[in-house]
Amino acid sequence: MKQSRALLLILFVLGLAGTLTTNAPVYIRLLYLSLITVLGSWLWVWVSLSGLEVTRRSRTLRANVGDVYDENFEIANTNRLPCPWLAIENESELPAASGSRLLVNVKRGQTQSYVARTWLTQRGAFPLGPTSLTSHDPLGLFKKKKY
Repeated sequence: MKQSRALLLILFVLGLAGTLTTNAPVYIRLLYLSLITVLGSWLWVWVSLSGLEVTRRSRTLRANVGDVYDENFEIANTNRLPCPWLAIENESELPAASGSRLLVNVKRGQTQSYVARTWLTQRGAFPLGPTSLTSHDPLGLFKKKKY
């Protein structure tokens, strides 16, 4: 991520300095390339999470200590763009809660699902959720989180 940002910053500074001093077409193109890349990456991140939906379902509402609690996570991409990286974070207060995953290449119109199993080790009432989605652009310049 830092290397991509440093490279784009160097391209921008080089393009800006060359455009201001010599006004050569190669420097103008470098300047435009860096600006379009940054703008495109920002738009990709902004749009990529807008069509993603996560659904959590469990078999039971109550369980006892020593049981295995199963949850089914389903992620649907109704967007026109694929999502290259998607981090699903289970932010539940349940001790040792599983369910956090990293999905790669969630294509447009695709639905992916997985089962998260948590071994219950502590008594008490614990709320489930929230679940957050975090996405990055292909170059790793920006990231966005959605609850």
